[in-house]
Amino acid sequence: VLLFAKKEAAVDRLTKFLTEFFSSTNDYILSTTIHFLLERSAAEDKNVRTRACQLIANILSSTSIADESLGALCEPIVEKLLPRLRDKIPAVRTWALKALARWLVAEAQARGLGGDRQRGTEAGV
Repeated sequence: VLLFAKKEAAVDRLTKFLTEFFSSTNDYILSTTIHFLLERSAAEDKNVRTRACQLIANILSSTSIADESLGALCEPIVEKLLPRLRDKIPAVRTWALKALARWLVAEAQARGLGGDRQRGTEAGV
């Protein structure tokens, strides 16, 4: 999956399947998978970087960030994906940003900082 550059229906279905599978596995498999994908996000091949960031973003979107196993991954995720925000490939930057945004929004909500947007709209601002 990591080597395919073109957007194909079969690759998209496989990506969706992998996302759902890894989102529903135990903490050890999920943590190991995220670590594997984080290492691949720094690969030389642009297709591998793109798909790795895509899978990370999709897995983070479909799992509960409050899981203990994902809490331990906070530092590695930020450390590995921040350099991807300056990648020369736009798709890599996009997927890395989606993954980091999902992570940071969940962290803010867990700490009670995520309600500002809702409070502002309720007040008519």
